[in-house]
Amino acid sequence: MKLLNKKGMTLFELLAVIVILGIIAAIAFPTVRTLINNSNENAFVEQGNLFLSPAISIAEADLSEGDNELDVKAYYVGNTNESGEADAVSLNEDFDSNFQSNYTGYIIFGVDSADNDLIITHFYFTNDEYTINEQNESGVTTPFTRDNLTP
Repeated sequence: MKLLNKKGMTLFELLAVIVILGIIAAIAFPTVRTLINNSNENAFVEQGNLFLSPAISIAEADLSEGDNELDVKAYYVGNTNESGEADAVSLNEDFDSNFQSNYTGYIIFGVDSADNDLIITHFYFTNDEYTINEQNESGVTTPFTRDNLTP
């Protein structure tokens, strides 16, 4: 009688390996998905904070020129420039008519009457997934964090 040389795995061994891989995937998938979501949220918040910088520069320049009527000044962002910063543009018309990119938003500045400092009274920044919409007549707190997000 000739002995057969067994090579390979039995059906039971193959099923055991598939079950183990399924358990590992079931444990790992939610963790990986959470990491991806947190990364996307952090990137969005960082874009919002980058949007803030050039708009503050423009508003401070207006304020230094003696323009104390900043409570009606609004700035929006459309596309980003070559250095990756958002181009902030002063608006004299409706905000919504000028939105041009995935990240859009506007900032409304005011002047603190007590010490003539620049304050942000309304900050709105959005894309397809997230929104930061902060409004406070006495000034919005910056920089923004993931706590400021609304999905």
